Amino acid sequence: MTAKQLKAVVPSGMESTGPTYGFAPGRVANGLLFVAGQIGVDKSGQLGKSVQEQASLALENLGRVLTEAGCGFADVIAMNTYHVGDCTLVNEWFLPLKKDIFPAPYPAWTSMGITSLAIPGALIEISAVAELPNN
Repeated sequence: MTAKQLKAVVPSGMESTGPTYGFAPGRVANGLLFVAGQIGVDKSGQLGKSVQEQASLALENLGRVLTEAGCGFADVIAMNTYHVGDCTLVNEWFLPLKKDIFPAPYPAWTSMGITSLAIPGALIEISAVAELPNN
């Protein structure tokens, strides 16, 4: 595999993820973009105050990685969301956020309730796979 087929995608402001946490925000391989789990932090690294605010910020961060790779939300083919606590109410508050961002045909989506995330206070994490345009 050549370097052009396999590369890291690191938007401005996310450069510390590699050295600090040992992962790239995104990786490109064989015409696909694999986006690492994005949490609900703003550009200064502060967590959103509510789960809804964190979800909006996590989606914004997902969008930053997509944009850096030349993609958009329409290119997302699969998405996983991880929700701390009871996941049974996720459709009441997350679905409207998701529907406003992802156009039809919608990505495959898996939503999971979990006990915690790696960052204390984080309530949601979103990972995705997108197809690069012109592939």
